[in-house]
Amino acid sequence: NLPAVVLSDEKRYKLIVFNLVTNAIKYTDTGGVQIEIEYDKANSILTTHIIDSGSGMSKEKVSTLGILYANIEEVNEHNPQGMGLGFALCFKLVKMLGGELEIKSEITKGTHVTFTVPVNMDLRRKSTCGEYNSDQIHTRNTMI
Repeated sequence: NLPAVVLSDEKRYKLIVFNLVTNAIKYTDTGGVQIEIEYDKANSILTTHIIDSGSGMSKEKVSTLGILYANIEEVNEHNPQGMGLGFALCFKLVKMLGGELEIKSEITKGTHVTFTVPVNMDLRRKSTCGEYNSDQIHTRNTMI
């Protein structure tokens, strides 16, 4: 039940999805990565799920992912692949779009990341990314 066109910041949305899917692929040796997108028409909310069967993370690790540079000391010895900067960026971008990001993870079982983004279907209404009308639509980033 996804609409053909929604109004949001296409570049930020794509960057969020790219970062989250890249992380999911990087930490998934067996199984796979799944992307699901839902649209709540009544509330004009786009919900995106990135689900992997990868290595997963502890609750302690998940609780620090939104904090920029919280994991910088771990990068050299314990976690050479990354320090969570992509997640920190995603938290920031989702917040800029007026949404929320949630991470559920379990070690050895994988990670389920869900983020919501308010979108605008009425071109005369104010959206989270500015005021739109049908004459201006071609000058804005439109997510399709």
